[in-house]
Amino acid sequence: HNADRLVDEAADVARAAADVGIRVGFSCPIIDRNPWVYGGIEAIRGRPLSENAQEFGFRIGLAMVLFLMFFATWNDLSQIVFNSG
Repeated sequence: HNADRLVDEAADVARAAADVGIRVGFSCPIIDRNPWVYGGIEAIRGRPLSENAQEFGFRIGLAMVLFLMFFATWNDLSQIVFNSG
């Protein structure tokens, strides 16, 4: 059963690596204020968004990333604590 334990540990490491990759991928557009989204809105409207609108979008995006990070961490920890038997 050591082989089963090794496979389980490798799966946990793979999940953790994927989790970190997803977190980094989601946070990059937040850091640079997502020029693709704002550029698309500017193209449709014909003028750029105001600073207040961009700041609001930044705050919403940051809140979404923080929620995702909290949820993923909570999920990982609950899996470890409640399914470690």
